Amino acid sequence: RSKLGGWVPGQKYYQAVLQHYREKFTDPVFIVASDDLGHAKANFAQEDDVIFTELNSDVEDIALLASCSATAMTVGSFGWWAGFLSGGEVVYSLLTRFKETPDAHPISLGPLGYENWRGIFANGTHASRKYQDDL
Repeated sequence: RSKLGGWVPGQKYYQAVLQHYREKFTDPVFIVASDDLGHAKANFAQEDDVIFTELNSDVEDIALLASCSATAMTVGSFGWWAGFLSGGEVVYSLLTRFKETPDAHPISLGPLGYENWRGIFANGTHASRKYQDDL
């Protein structure tokens, strides 16, 4: 659970994101920015291709993330803005437990103009393209 009461996806989501981008790109490097680096490091401690930004500035972190070719986010406006500004593919968590909360992202953002955004369920399973497009 996040500090604001929303649900944050767990290890299965993170592993699905890493797998997705490892299959998509050759030798990717993952940059992690977080307001809880201890939590982030605990989730990615075994990953050789993950580095953590410790720039100590939200502005520097978002500028760095926006320069990336792809983005993955959990919940919150910081990750959303990083994905939006990057212009590349954005993987976001589908939090299906609470459909009426602000943390519940829709299955498909394509109809809203976000064709390059892909949802992965918080348990790590991908929403199929057809399933996303049908909603």
